[in-house]
Amino acid sequence: MPFKNDREFWIFVESVLHTSQMAKSLEPKQITALAEYIRSQNCPQLSYDDWLDIEKSIIDSKYVIMGSLASGLTQALGGTTSNKAFEEIRNLDSGFRDTVANIDLEDIERKLKESKITIPDLTKVLDLAKSYQKEKKEFKKI
Repeated sequence: MPFKNDREFWIFVESVLHTSQMAKSLEPKQITALAEYIRSQNCPQLSYDDWLDIEKSIIDSKYVIMGSLASGLTQALGGTTSNKAFEEIRNLDSGFRDTVANIDLEDIERKLKESKITIPDLTKVLDLAKSYQKEKKEFKKI
């Protein structure tokens, strides 16, 4: 096992369970059962208190990371973000993010041009999203 201890291994397991498309498709009880099976097979000495502590740390860290991403994006666009906006961003679920990833930016841009409406902030967001999608495609080629 490439991890120094059971705690490191369990942090990895929890991270995978939080991000895996397969795990996201399961019911919460099924995810817990799967996690319990993995724990019993790989690190049975990890206590439930340790498990809970790690889970809470991962969730808290996710909020910190999402806040930092929102802050960085906002600063890159030349604006400021309120605490309420951070809280809303923090509460986005993976289903919404998956939906956003599938948005047809060219279609939105075409419709925006056809409507002859100018929304500077939306244009900045579209440019940023197109740049992200382009870099993501280039990264997949590597």
